[in-house]
Amino acid sequence: MGLEPPPPLAPRAWRNSGGLCGLRLLLPLGVFAFLLYLSSRWLPVVPLSDRPRAILALQGSPSSKIHCLDPEILLGRLVKEFTASVATPRDLKLDHYLAGWRELIRFLSPLGTVFSFVTQEATSKLSILDAHSTGPHAAHYASLSTMASWELSRGLVDLPGGPAPDPSLPPSGLRTLLRLHRALHWVQLFLAKLVGPRGAGDTGVLCAEAYGEALAPYHSWLIRQAAGLAFLAMPPRGRLLNLACPGGREAEALRGFRWAAETLQRVYNVTQNEYAARGLLELP
Repeated sequence: MGLEPPPPLAPRAWRNSGGLCGLRLLLPLGVFAFLLYLSSRWLPVVPLSDRPRAILALQGSPSSKIHCLDPEILLGRLVKEFTASVATPRDLKLDHYLAGWRELIRFLSPLGTVFSFVTQEATSKLSILDAHSTGPHAAHYASLSTMASWELSRGLVDLPGGPAPDPSLPPSGLRTLLRLHRALHWVQLFLAKLVGPRGAGDTGVLCAEAYGEALAPYHSWLIRQAAGLAFLAMPPRGRLLNLACPGGREAEALRGFRWAAETLQRVYNVTQNEYAARGLLELP
């Protein structure tokens, strides 16, 4: 704890380009995704802030008139599952949390190469948690708190300064979910910025700022520089809104994004508080 996140990255404004310029982006983007994949295994972990963020302050429930939040539409399914995952203000239902992440992966996949490492890593983490939630100890993986109590009581968590868990055992569910938690924070911050006062600006800049707050503290200087190149390829806001709310008006899509950001924020707060209360934000 005590480490301050680095200043937000500030890539230059993205301009439409094609041909040779477009080809020049492929190598740095590929390097970025590869390095980020390796970093999840090799780089040290820096704890998140113990204090939940309050980005949005929406009240009530989303209106049924928001076409984007229809349960038949991807964004609506995402919001529905993550909303259902908040069992109480202090706990998460893991089945709905994992279902929400599956919808989030489908949502992020068309948004550009910059999110590819998130979706690839999230898919592998979901497989680990799925195995826990359907295995012989499934009853202990019904919620975040039951999972934490079970794994800590059985010595299944690689605590800082403690003995290493048995390598023959499956990866810790707590450690695995913490990686998803950090990635979710990045997405939540980006969506919040996208619907904020500066949302009409360069999406690459906004995404870079969210990365600087949520994930950059976990990455080396080299990876952070590669990330700066990847943000240059972010599609404009209009394209993002159309992907999230096909056939809808911009104002409606923005309302849908706002509800999605608020929902992810609520999930983030519950998870952050649980890990902080148990002193688990520094899991290696």
